[in-house]
Amino acid sequence: MLFTNIGIIDENFNYVPDMTVGVQADRITYVGKEIPQDAEFFGDRYDGTGKVLMSGFYNAHGHSPMSLMRGYGENLSLHDWLNNKIFPFEDKLYKKAVYWATLLTMAESLRFGIVSTNDMYYFIDDMVRAYSVSGAKTNICRSVVNPTGLPINECEGFKEMRDAIMMYDGFENGRIHVDASAHAE
Repeated sequence: MLFTNIGIIDENFNYVPDMTVGVQADRITYVGKEIPQDAEFFGDRYDGTGKVLMSGFYNAHGHSPMSLMRGYGENLSLHDWLNNKIFPFEDKLYKKAVYWATLLTMAESLRFGIVSTNDMYYFIDDMVRAYSVSGAKTNICRSVVNPTGLPINECEGFKEMRDAIMMYDGFENGRIHVDASAHAE
């Protein structure tokens, strides 16, 4: 696709009007004031008069499936919110709910220009499936929680994290990465 007469936000966060931007497959391959001589290779043209093209936003910290809990337990202290509302709710979560909640969050994110999320939750298979369908990028992790003090290799969360890294890191041509993380101190 070739965007013509479009404003851009440059690398210095300045607005530059009347630019031409060429996109081939999933890459920006041309940015300039003039229409390139090989313009036909870009396919369709889009007149961007009055519009701006800018880089996407990156969400540096997310728990996408928790969109199901938005507004649940408002105005509670952190301790009460977590222990009396969130943890009991999460104990009842299942794979299908996590998939659809992640997909909902990705739809909302993409609508507002968020193209990648650093995400942490569980049911990683279903989150990866939702990211795959959405087209968004992610660095996702299955956080490890070990309140019992089990040896790390016996901890279910550690096994799930290890398996997710081995199975999904680099998935979807590198659009989906899986990282290791500890949930909290």
